[in-house]
This record gives sequence, C-alpha cells and structure tokens, in this order.
Amino acid sequence: MDKKLDVNNLEQKMDELLALSREFKIKQSCVEDFVKDINHVGNSALFSLQEELELENVKVDGRDLKEMMVLLMKNIKNLNTTLRQMDALTDLWQETGHVMSSMVMDFTAHAEALEKKGYIRLSRQALEVLDRFIENMPEDTMHKLEQAAPELARMTSELAEPGLINQGYTLLKKRKMLIPVLGAAWLIPVALLVANLFV
Repeated sequence: MDKKLDVNNLEQKMDELLALSREFKIKQSCVEDFVKDINHVGNSALFSLQEELELENVKVDGRDLKEMMVLLMKNIKNLNTTLRQMDALTDLWQETGHVMSSMVMDFTAHAEALEKKGYIRLSRQALEVLDRFIENMPEDTMHKLEQAAPELARMTSELAEPGLINQGYTLLKKRKMLIPVLGAAWLIPVALLVANLFV
C-alpha cells in the first residue's frame, strides 16, 4: 500500500515537473521571440538611421559615440543638477508668470493712454527737432559752452533773483508804455546827431 502511494506521489511530481518544463519552454520561446523581434526592430532602426545619415552626408565614428556615452555617464550628476534648476525655473515661471503678464498689460495700457494724449508723438517730434539742432550746431559749440559755464551759471543765478523777475514782469505788463519810451530814447540821440550835422 505504501509502495502504491509512493508511486502515485512520484507520478504526480513527475507530472508537475513536466508541466513546469512545458511552461518554461513556452516562456523561453516567448523570450526568444521577443529578443528576435527586438533585434529585428533594432537592426531596422539602425539601418534606417544609417541611410538617413548617408543621405545627410553625416559620418559617425563608433569611437565618438563611445566617448559621448562616457562623457554622459561622467556628467550625470551635472545633468541632474541642470535639470533640477530648469525644473525650479519652470516652477518660478508658473508662480510669477501671471504677475509678469499683468505688468506687461499695465505697461501696454499706460503706453496706449500716453499715445492717445499725444505724448509719444510729441516726444518723437522733440527728438527730431533735437536731432536737427545737433546736426546744425557748430562743432565747437559745446566747447564754448563749457568755457562759458561759470558766466552762464552766474547769469542764471542773477536772473533767478525774485526782484529781477518782478521787474521783468512789470516791464512786460507796461510794454505799451515801454515801446514809446524806447523809441524816444533812440530818436533823441539820432536827432541830436542830425542837428549837429547842420550846425
């Protein structure tokens, strides 16, 4: 009876081993098929790449590829740092992008308002006038102004005196009287000169 149980047990284990062996063969066949497919796809991609490179007249040396791979492996840490920095910049832009957009919109609105009021046209015209003024100004003008700067500063200081400004304003208000007075002041010496000619 025990022998019969041992034989049955052994047959059962053999069946399990055969089933496992069949599964292993199936898996191994799948893996082999996968490797063949990968190899086929890889070769096709390599040949396609080679054809494209030949069409573009690009020559690739295997040593250059190897050197590139070595450099990439050596600089993985630097590449990771750069990618992290780019990620941080992207986060920063996402956080501040709306602020920058609103600033640009505000600037555009202010520029449009200035354009409507005529400031930009006026500035353009003022620059054109300044450009013509500089083109027609003698070359030594700035040198002369530099030499005359102390006198100009003194004159400006004197003209800025409140009393002198008031006198000028008073004269402007009385310009109707000023013109005959100036005329008389000019005519009297001229008349005296003419009279001396006939004496």
